[in-house]
Amino acid sequence: KNRNGMDVIENIQRMFADSDGHVKVLAASIRNVNHVLYAISQKIDIVTAPAAVLKDWAALAMRVPDKTMPDVDAAKHGIENIPYQAIDLSASWESYDIEHELTTQGIARFAADWNKLISTSN
Repeated sequence: KNRNGMDVIENIQRMFADSDGHVKVLAASIRNVNHVLYAISQKIDIVTAPAAVLKDWAALAMRVPDKTMPDVDAAKHGIENIPYQAIDLSASWESYDIEHELTTQGIARFAADWNKLISTSN
């Protein structure tokens, strides 16, 4: 099932909008320029993207979107939106099930890439 991962970023940002500011939102697993533009339009704190995606953005003269979202119609591509669900931010994080197979795989790939990067720079 394909889901709109950018909804997760927007939902997290919404969740912490009224907090004390100690949370910074990170958009990772960026796969295309539209994701970069969306993250910028939503004023996401930190965006990590592959060099190829950043080169694609550079080819667009590093265009910064206005208040409208980029032209992405998730439904047209069979991508399911992820609705916002409020949670109790006063609860301990351990009380939530934060495990997900794709997150575990993503962390493993990130660690492998990082370790490869630092081993080649020595």
